[in-house]
Amino acid sequence: MQIVYRKGPLRFCEVWFNALPPQQALQAHAGQADVLVLHESRVAVSARSIPFRNGVLALDQELDALFGALNSGFRNEVRRAEKEGIAVSACAPVDAIDLVYPAYQEFCRSKHIAALPRPLLGHYARGGFLFLSLASIGGVAVQAHLYIAGAEEAILLASFPLPADVPRKLVGWANRALHWADIKALKELGMLRYNLGGMGNPVTEQTRPIVAFKKEMNPTEVMYYQDVVPVSRMGKCYLLLKKFFR
Repeated sequence: MQIVYRKGPLRFCEVWFNALPPQQALQAHAGQADVLVLHESRVAVSARSIPFRNGVLALDQELDALFGALNSGFRNEVRRAEKEGIAVSACAPVDAIDLVYPAYQEFCRSKHIAALPRPLLGHYARGGFLFLSLASIGGVAVQAHLYIAGAEEAILLASFPLPADVPRKLVGWANRALHWADIKALKELGMLRYNLGGMGNPVTEQTRPIVAFKKEMNPTEVMYYQDVVPVSRMGKCYLLLKKFFR
C-alpha cells in the first residue's frame, strides 16, 4: 500500500510492506515522488536500509490453531474478559484521528517511541489504510489499538490505554481480548499476516514489558527494513540538507 502527499515543493511517497526487488521498487515509484519512504519493507533496497526484527502471526490457519498458539495465561484472560462482559470493536476504518491521538502520543512519549505525526496519520486515514480497535467496559473505552493495513498484512502501530477510572487488571484483560478480536477480524478481512511490530530493536527498560507481552502471542520473528530513498534531484538535495542540518 502507498500514499503520495506534498510537503511544500516536495512530493513524498510512503510505501508499506514492499516486497519488490530493489531496482523494481525504485522504478515503480520513480515518477511519483521526490522522496520514497519505505516502511516494513520485506527487502533491503539500498545500503542505507535499516534492518529490524518484528513479531509476526501467520493468519493462514484455522481460528482454533491461532487461539491455541497463544500462551495459556493470554487465553485465560481473553475468557475472563468475555465473562466480565468487556465489549470489543475490532479494525474499524478511522475517519478522524483526533479521538485517540492525544492518548497515542502520550503512550509513545512514555515509552520513548517516536509517534507518527498527526498530519501523516490523517493521510493514512483518508486513504482508507488506518484502522482502530477499541475495548470498552460499561460503555467506556479503556484500550485502543491503532493499525495500518495493506492488502495482505496489517501492522500494529500502538496498543495503548485510554483515560478511564477502571481497575488495571480489567484493562489487561481488555487488551488481550482486543488482540484476539483483532486476529479474528484481520483474518476475516483476508489478511495473511498480523505484524505486531518491533521486538525491541534493541530491548530497553521502557520497551521490555511490551516485548514480553508480544511474546505471549508466540509470534515468529521476521526481518524487515526501513529506508528513505531520494528518487529525484530535488529529493537528493532535500536529504543532503536534512542530514547536514540534523
